[in-house]
Amino acid sequence: MTVYVDQFPGTGWGRWSGGGHLLTSDLAALHELAGRIGLRRAWFQDQTFPHYDLTASKRTLALAAGVVPIEYGQFPDDLLVRGRDGTYERHATRRAPRAACPTQQQHRSMHALWRQAGVTDRADRLALAGAAVGRTLATSNDLSEAEADALIAYMRRLHRDGRLATTAIAFLTRPRPPEAPAREVHA
Repeated sequence: MTVYVDQFPGTGWGRWSGGGHLLTSDLAALHELAGRIGLRRAWFQDQTFPHYDLTASKRTLALAAGVVPIEYGQFPDDLLVRGRDGTYERHATRRAPRAACPTQQQHRSMHALWRQAGVTDRADRLALAGAAVGRTLATSNDLSEAEADALIAYMRRLHRDGRLATTAIAFLTRPRPPEAPAREVHA
């Protein structure tokens, strides 16, 4: 089983600049290696793909421990990814081919605009992006390139008009309807 490490592209990632993701085809191997290089299990992230975020120094330790370096955004066939049903599957065996997702440049543009709006929480970014495209997003890679272009253009218009941060805050602090109470099911 293989443990991989990618590298965040460019600069502007703050303390994560020069770092990357520790990825895997085997969760036990991932956690064992993470422990060896000093990562806490609490730092494990289990959203779209199981991984740990690495600073540049931790990435260097991972490489010295023998992980396989890959390009940012590269997904080897044996890499574990979370399917839409929440279970793990190999990247190569995904049930449905995905539409083209946003490019690295589109991701950088979206993140730069989110930073300008003061939106740092991943869930908030996904909620805002999902509202803009009219559907729920599990990850920004659920956007198509065309949707990402439209979202970036919309955010740039708001930024140019000085309304990006206020629009984001208004959306995130809007009153939400109360959830319907759970109904009892009688057999």
